[in-house]
Amino acid sequence: MADLEAIANEIISGSSGSFYLGYSEEYESLSAQDKEAVMKMVWEEIDSCSECGWYWDIHNLEYIEGHEGHYCWQCARDLYEEEEEIDE
Repeated sequence: MADLEAIANEIISGSSGSFYLGYSEEYESLSAQDKEAVMKMVWEEIDSCSECGWYWDIHNLEYIEGHEGHYCWQCARDLYEEEEEIDE
């Protein structure tokens, strides 16, 4: 039996900072039920930026008050700069 947690961790580490999730051959060979369990673990640790769509570790995404979603550092910086320009 495959170590589902190890497969999930491999997807997480290979996908953070990427535009696509990195599925391995091990993941592709899993049953539908095991794939669902792995992806549940993945989505607990990784999400996409609401602005650019790139995937990041959830601890690296930022919530900005007044905006829906979570943002990577670069998109968050851009939003803060836009807000500063509007306030000027």
